[in-house]
Amino acid sequence: MDLTDLIFDFLKDLPADEKFSLTNQLNRCVCSIPSNIAEGSGKRTKLHFGEFLSTALTSSFELETQLLIANEGNMVIIKS
Repeated sequence: MDLTDLIFDFLKDLPADEKFSLTNQLNRCVCSIPSNIAEGSGKRTKLHFGEFLSTALTSSFELETQLLIANEGNMVIIKS
């Protein structure tokens, strides 16, 4: 959930013209990660839990890509 808080703070600093498109995508990705972990933890088998973890991992890759797009577009500076 710390990641979610960080991204929500990050979204406040995006330029106004990106408030809808990129913000929507980042919101969706960052909420999907803990949601899928939580949902998967309630499944009865490790196989089903693994499927939800896989979806959460995929969302994290999508989140990383969206952050790179924001960085490349000079919307924000991401320090490594």
